[in-house]
Amino acid sequence: MINIVDRVNMVNISEIISQKSIKIYFQVILSPMESTSFSVEGFVRGIDPETGDIISPYLLFQAAKDANLQTELEKLCIESTFKRFKNFYDTNPKAILYVNIGKSFFNEIIETNFISKAAKQVGIPRRNIVIDISNLMIDNEDNVLAQKLVSYLRKKGFYISIDDIGKNYNNIDRIIYFNPDVIKINHQMLNKLKNTGYRNLMIDYITEIAHKMGILVISTGVESKEDIISAMASGAQMIQGYYVSELVEFEYTEILEIINNFDRSPIYDIVEAQYQGSERQAITNVVAFINKLRSKLNNFNIDHLKEFAISLLQKHSFIESGYLLNIDGTQISDSFVNKSTFLDRNKELFNLYPKGTSHVDEDLFIRLQHELLSDWITRPFRSKLTNEVCVSAAFKLKLDDGLYYIAVLNIDYTKFDFNKEKINLSIK
Repeated sequence: MINIVDRVNMVNISEIISQKSIKIYFQVILSPMESTSFSVEGFVRGIDPETGDIISPYLLFQAAKDANLQTELEKLCIESTFKRFKNFYDTNPKAILYVNIGKSFFNEIIETNFISKAAKQVGIPRRNIVIDISNLMIDNEDNVLAQKLVSYLRKKGFYISIDDIGKNYNNIDRIIYFNPDVIKINHQMLNKLKNTGYRNLMIDYITEIAHKMGILVISTGVESKEDIISAMASGAQMIQGYYVSELVEFEYTEILEIINNFDRSPIYDIVEAQYQGSERQAITNVVAFINKLRSKLNNFNIDHLKEFAISLLQKHSFIESGYLLNIDGTQISDSFVNKSTFLDRNKELFNLYPKGTSHVDEDLFIRLQHELLSDWITRPFRSKLTNEVCVSAAFKLKLDDGLYYIAVLNIDYTKFDFNKEKINLSIK
């Protein structure tokens, strides 16, 4: 039997790097409540130039370390991942890429600005890239350098994810220390805890901290429907694992197939159990609200839209966020957010897109293309922004320029009291 040292020595790392003999696989990171936006994480495998055999990441990077070629390998992996992801981005500009970087590459990134240059050369906006840093990879003596890297990348416009939170049941304090945009909780490892009560308390504690800090929570290691239900019940907003997808050289259509075929019924059951009151009554009240709002906005001066939106959110805390589309489905306003702790740095991660974003693939826009429909309300979903149960309401209106638009509001069920006989709809 060949030992691990001999296997590493058999890897011709210099030839692999010079020939760019690697493959990029992706795994889908799914939002169980959505079907129009998606994320993927890139994974690298080496290819033996002579035999074509797959080389594991451990052997690949260990061989690079032994040959002092870690920087060259990291650069090849990042460039190749960006190039493969560009095909997804060109088709769907809302797509998000998660890419891992090794500790040995931290200083290189800071000193040479390599990741920024690589993203620019390929043509991917930095807001579409999340840099994944493994919690287990960082020792206490690395904290200062890691903090320096996080600060540097954030100033450059990248998102930061801390991976493997909860794995080996330690280093939860790094959520506070690094204040990332995303944390990944290793659900599979936490499931190995024999004391389920302790496990559930730990997961609830981690997610509660994250939500209060405006951090997106992804549950990784999801391998069964039960894992998904447990992850969503504990507050995770996205899921990743072999139950969702294998590591594959995906084409865009294959990713869409995974998203569209995902069974969302157990998640809807969890979400719908969280809100009080009749769903029919809930819809009736939301319709009443948007009809009142539409009457205020018809022939409204579009130049005063921002001022009005800010005032609207201040007076009605149940409106979580909103934006305005033109009749072609293009967003013509910024995304307005009703959350004081929310940071502008991570808008895209929470589906709060900038002016100019196309929404033609979203159900809300598609539904309102029917000439007999003036508004549309979704079924309840778990908001990424607040983790509360929300609905999205879209409605047509005509402004003072004589053109028709579509306003979209995300309404928080927990604050919009459907049991009251009268809801305050006063809007000045």
